[in-house]
Amino acid sequence: MRVAQSEYAGAPQLRTQAVPGYRPMPILLDEDDHFGIHQARSNLTDAVAGYAGRGYFDPGYSSYGDGCQCPPAERGINTPRKRAFFERVLEIAGG
Repeated sequence: MRVAQSEYAGAPQLRTQAVPGYRPMPILLDEDDHFGIHQARSNLTDAVAGYAGRGYFDPGYSSYGDGCQCPPAERGINTPRKRAFFERVLEIAGG
């Protein structure tokens, strides 16, 4: 299910941190699509701003060459979508 960026962006870690009894611990936002990753604000930048980890999701086409989740999967950074994601991570990290 795709959720509008403004509804989703920082919401998961904020909701988690608001739960009674929450204690500081790592939070990982996973299985999220990469729409808008090159915008100034995106799910990726909001995760980083909230000190949450962000997993890489790429279903590809269930062919060896382009997916990451659906077997068979090529784990290398070999498609434009994978390169765009990891280039943005490098940019955010200051590399």
